[in-house]
Amino acid sequence: MVCMHCLKDVVEYGPLGYCEQCRAWYTEEGEEVEGVYDYCTTKNSEPECCNEFVQSLIIRPAETQEGEEIPIIDTTIANMRQADQICAECGNKNFVLE
Repeated sequence: MVCMHCLKDVVEYGPLGYCEQCRAWYTEEGEEVEGVYDYCTTKNSEPECCNEFVQSLIIRPAETQEGEEIPIIDTTIANMRQADQICAECGNKNFVLE
């Protein structure tokens, strides 16, 4: 698989590919993906191994008390790209596409 931006080979991490130069993620079909951090199972299975910034972008309604408001999550494109970069460098990543 090659990056659609720079046409260089991407590094494969399970079902996803990542271009280190462009910081772009791709599915096996070659479609660009943002918000890749949401596809990693480590955040749920081993939260202590997941970066705090990445954890802060994930809404977990089950963690709120009854009657308590669900916090607004700041999922701007810049934050999504930062989280995706953190996930690219993480040694604990385990991406699963549903």
